[in-house]
Amino acid sequence: MHRISRISALFAVMSVLVAMGTTFHAQDASLAQLPLLSASNLSYLGSFALPATDGSGTEQGSFAYGGQALSVTPQGTLLLGGHTWYSTLCEVSIPALGGTATVLQRCVDVTEGRLAQVDQGEIEYGGSLVDGGRLIVSAYTYYDADANQKLTHFASGTTLSASGDVAGPVQVGTASAGFVSGYMGVIPAEWQTSFGATAMTGNCCIPIISRTSSGPALSVFNPADVGNISPVPATQVLGYPLDRPLANAKSKNALFTHADQIGGIAFPSGTRSVLFIGRHGAGTPCYGEGAACGDQADSYKGEHAYPYVHQVWAYDANDLVAVKNGSKRPYDVKPYATWQLKEMNNSGTASIRGAFYEPATSRIYVTEAYGDAPKVHVYQVNGGSTSAPTDPPAEAPAAEVCGDGIDNDKDGVVDEGCTTQPSLTVPGAPRALSARVRGTTVTLSWARPSSGGAVASYVVEQGSSPGATSTTTKVGATQLSTTLSSLSRGRHYFRVRAVNATGTSGVSNEASAPIISRSRSR
Repeated sequence: MHRISRISALFAVMSVLVAMGTTFHAQDASLAQLPLLSASNLSYLGSFALPATDGSGTEQGSFAYGGQALSVTPQGTLLLGGHTWYSTLCEVSIPALGGTATVLQRCVDVTEGRLAQVDQGEIEYGGSLVDGGRLIVSAYTYYDADANQKLTHFASGTTLSASGDVAGPVQVGTASAGFVSGYMGVIPAEWQTSFGATAMTGNCCIPIISRTSSGPALSVFNPADVGNISPVPATQVLGYPLDRPLANAKSKNALFTHADQIGGIAFPSGTRSVLFIGRHGAGTPCYGEGAACGDQADSYKGEHAYPYVHQVWAYDANDLVAVKNGSKRPYDVKPYATWQLKEMNNSGTASIRGAFYEPATSRIYVTEAYGDAPKVHVYQVNGGSTSAPTDPPAEAPAAEVCGDGIDNDKDGVVDEGCTTQPSLTVPGAPRALSARVRGTTVTLSWARPSSGGAVASYVVEQGSSPGATSTTTKVGATQLSTTLSSLSRGRHYFRVRAVNATGTSGVSNEASAPIISRSRSR
């Protein structure tokens, strides 16, 4: 009798939930036995380049600092963001590995001016996805100090040149916009019933940290609802509020720091692995100016954890389904493994802008950029294992290089164990020079040379045309950035050299910056 009463009570509760609109999806038992992926299941195929510009001859046509909002179309082409200042999306071909992509559609604002409805601040595209003959795009306010953004997703035609058919922006789900306004991907067909959705969207690690996830975030939704239902129904299956972080972001760890970035997601068919792909700060977390934090990659004031590595966070889809069904909370779930993508830039200045899994070829495309036009790397997903893989063994620390003035093994001591000081040599050239503009002010930042003798100072060269030098500025050896103010209108070109008592290095890469009438700073 008691058992019958309990069953009756359960049906009564379910009836109430159904009446409230709650949908139940049975979990297919066979899905729990699908393989989990590990580092050995991703084979690096190679990379290809993007052109410097889209050929339009305008500043908006530059691919520099671009590569975000990456996706692959059903026609086998790439969609990706152009220069981050201008909130544009571009279409390029996928060439043979080692080649250069061809621009198929110049960079345009696919929202036809509706980005201003997201917020009045600087807007960035977060993700793109072609679904059911429509282009779905997400966007977020880069610096949403008041955390007041609500509207995140748009729907448009499948071609970037389509006009008059834009729907949105609309709200997706009830989570903060900082949890949903970024990368997107497709849920494999065999998992769609369990999740009650066909696609996924998320975001992580953007300013302000209180409005975004402290670890990978993910919500499931149906793209067909964008522009037809408001707000779009969505369920958060992963997310870490500031008071429930994936890991202690104030301590060195392998899971999460506030200097991390997530560029995209891959949910390969025939597996139960959900892979987040991005940049992880492998060093000790530090808040402040880059130079004060020992960051050789980023000079800005904010969160740092140098050096940085390209990393995969691997989650079990069964755990995410458990969150969907209410038996776990979004922040209860942890990755079953993490590993590094060492085939890309392994210098400590990792920068992943976008990542997308193409089901038709089982390939993952990753854009890597640091100022210059992004490079697109390609990985092949192969097989899987039926048991959870373990993390690879920790790498041995780098050996100390005597006399270079750098703490190579990251133990806080420079040149320990060196009994003699080698003869001083000319420094190598500074690396990864980049320029950021705000009004008539340009902030330059660079990374230390990776070879040669210790640096005594840096010299910044400035000119009005490529390779030209009209003025120079001396910068101290401990600084990896400088700010130049009250610059004249037009395009300025910059290079950096390292100097010591022995001589002057070769020149760094060249960075250019336009001084225009409005400011689009990062």
